[in-house]
Amino acid sequence: MTCRNIEELLPAYLDDDLPPDDRAAVERHLASCAACRLMLNEFARLEGSLVSLRDTVPSPRAALLRFDERRGRSRARALGRVLLAPPAVAGFAMAAAGAALVSRGREMTTALEPFAAAASSRAASLGSFFASLVEAIAEVDFVLLSAIYGLCALAVMLGGVRFALKWGKR
Repeated sequence: MTCRNIEELLPAYLDDDLPPDDRAAVERHLASCAACRLMLNEFARLEGSLVSLRDTVPSPRAALLRFDERRGRSRARALGRVLLAPPAVAGFAMAAAGAALVSRGREMTTALEPFAAAASSRAASLGSFFASLVEAIAEVDFVLLSAIYGLCALAVMLGGVRFALKWGKR
């Protein structure tokens, strides 16, 4: 057999697909021809590379599954952003209301003093305990109450943001 004939049979020889007579002829030729042995080694190396590529190239189904998974993650992120908006808006609104209360706190405190005095005189008839309770409530600084309100608003906002971020990671 010539080198050209052997070259055509080498892939089948590597796959053990040759009839016994052709296989024996290829083996005899390979024993005497260094060029064809080199070609056989190249075919074997190329076949090994192709097999390893087959394992690394994803199937279309696997690629579709990965695409769906990524799309699902981006939907979860978008949902997390949507869930994040209402608590943030509510928190900022509460903080703004608290700031408005702080700015008007002194005016409100002075406006409530006549009512506190009237309540104090009425409560005196109920006993000293109730009178002291009403006076304590009347003396509480409205600014302090506004600051507490603002802190509560901030806590609600941060809690909602934390919940939305935690839920969005699912």
